[in-house]
Amino acid sequence: MLVPAEIIATLGIGVTLLVSMLGGFAWLIGRMDAKFDVIGHTLTARIDGVDSALTGRIERVESKLTARIDGVESRLTARIDGVESKLTARIDGVESRLTAKIDDVESKLTAKMDGVESRLVDRIGAVEHELVEVKIALARIEGPRPQFVAPR
Repeated sequence: MLVPAEIIATLGIGVTLLVSMLGGFAWLIGRMDAKFDVIGHTLTARIDGVDSALTGRIERVESKLTARIDGVESRLTARIDGVESKLTARIDGVESRLTAKIDDVESKLTAKMDGVESRLVDRIGAVEHELVEVKIALARIEGPRPQFVAPR
């Protein structure tokens, strides 16, 4: 079977076009891959630079804030200690004054209670003595008790 030359030429042109299209596509892919590698390296370097710059900045800010917080903490601790010592001294003074006043009032009240107690004891003793006198007077008024059994 004989194939006309036009068909063979058409098939050759089709294969050539297909191979050239595949070659062009492969070239395009290779070029894009190279560009992506360059962009990847560039972005990686840039990100690494930003990362190191931000890390350094964060560490500087952290050290500044740590120093500032430590300073504030030490000043506040000293201030709190000073206020604590002042208030402790003040509380001790108030406690000693109140203790002295309470002891004074206690001694005065004890003296008053002792005086009232002695007066009450004296009055109760006097009432007791008068009661005995009244009993004796009643016994004299009533006379001797009657005896139920006659003497022999």
